[in-house]
Amino acid sequence: MQLHTIKGNANLCWRKYFFLVFFSVLWAGNLQAQTPVTITILQDVNFGAFAVSGSGGTITVSSEGVRSATGGVVLLGNDYHAGLFRVEAPIGSNLNLTSGVPSTLNGSSGGQMNVELDETYPAFPFNTTTPFHDFQFGAALTVGLAGDTPPGAYSGSIDIIISYD
Repeated sequence: MQLHTIKGNANLCWRKYFFLVFFSVLWAGNLQAQTPVTITILQDVNFGAFAVSGSGGTITVSSEGVRSATGGVVLLGNDYHAGLFRVEAPIGSNLNLTSGVPSTLNGSSGGQMNVELDETYPAFPFNTTTPFHDFQFGAALTVGLAGDTPPGAYSGSIDIIISYD
């Protein structure tokens, strides 16, 4: 955090960051009896607003929607949430989720941060018992040094790979 002096009064200058991460979904698996399998993103993960001081840190939003921070990250406000996607698949399908390496988010004022899929609820592997299931997902955001992550909106995507049989 930066401390500014204005007319002899000390004011703390907060940096606000808003995140809306767009997720793309890839399928890998065997086709089953002409029943289409689809994934629909119902809600992107949102890390909310925060301030950065010194060395940066990590923000995690769990699949249950709990937000936490480490290092020099100070969480602000209550506008954050976990992501949500729906999988429509034949009853009895065995689903497995794979997440790749961390993805890069680019800032509207420059700067970059890394984001990585964290956890889902319910957890994978998952055996379908109805024609569709909703999965909440969390993610972890790595925030760099305060000077390397200027205020602004950061966006990007994570590829989520689901295989099924």
